[in-house]
Order: sequence, then structure tokens, then C-alpha cells
Amino acid sequence: MTFKSRSIRPLLLCALSAMLAGCSANFSSVFPKGYFQLTSQLGLAQNECLQSTNQTADIGAKMMPCENVPSQLWIARRTLDGHYFLQTASHVQVKWCLESTSHAEGSVLIDPCGNFTGQAWLAKSLDETRFKLTTQLRNPAQECLESGQAGDATGAHMDPCQDTPGQKWLIKWVEATA
Repeated sequence: MTFKSRSIRPLLLCALSAMLAGCSANFSSVFPKGYFQLTSQLGLAQNECLQSTNQTADIGAKMMPCENVPSQLWIARRTLDGHYFLQTASHVQVKWCLESTSHAEGSVLIDPCGNFTGQAWLAKSLDETRFKLTTQLRNPAQECLESGQAGDATGAHMDPCQDTPGQKWLIKWVEATA
């Protein structure tokens, strides 16, 4: 699957990186089948999970107290080239996905799903349970999804990858499957 970029520069950087060393090198699947809750190491201590907001909000996802609600139940849909679309149960039917933008402030939105590099998520394993999240768009700039905490005005956002609890993600709950 070829992804369209809303900004051509990151796509060119990714292509150059792929020719030299592989754009998605060191990235693997950490996502289970079915629905799951996402939390960060920072949010885990406060029992907070990543929750999608409605499509018209300037903040696409934010940390909220963990509940069994559709906006906190994520599913990862694998693409042919190994990336993932991330959606919540509340957005699957309307085909809206989590997207990192090319905006300088690193905003993350819920937008219509499409072949966009900002919706092509990669998970880089840190150990047996934790991983970092980035997109094909933001990986060349070495930016990762950062959670923040419930009540933060910025919500989840892309920030330079670093060793911080807000960028270390975990699967908190996995849907029981038969």
C-alpha cells in the first residue's frame, strides 16, 4: 500500500531512509488482535488511558480515567507494508483514524482514514511490555507520540523521541477472544 503524504518532505526523507537502511527498521508489531486499551507508563500510575475525542476537536486523543467505553477501545488494522491504522470502537464504522499532523506543535487528530503517512503508525518495542509509537510522517524527524496526563490542555501530541514515561506505551487491556 502506498501512503499519500500531506507534506511531501517527510515522505522523501522516509524514501531516502528506506534506500539506506529501511524506513521501518527496528519496528515490529506489538498490537494484539481485537480491541485493547492504550496507556503510557505515565498514565498507568494514574489509571489513565488514551481516549479519542470527537472528529471536530483540535485534540484528537487525550488521557482520561480508564473506563470500558468505545472511545478508549483501540484496534490496530495492519496495512500491506506493515504499518497500522489506529481506530477506536467509536470511529470504526465512520472510518476515522488517529493521525499525526505535520503542524509544528505536533498535534494529533482524528481524521477520515486514508493512505496518509500521518495515519501509518509504527510501534517500536522497548521491552516485553512497553513500546514507542510514531508514524511514517514523523519517524524521519524522530518524533514519538507523547501522552501527557488527564486534564492537560494539549492532549496527546508528537514530540521528539526521548526516554520519558509519557512516550512509553503499554497495552492495558485486551478484548477476550474465543
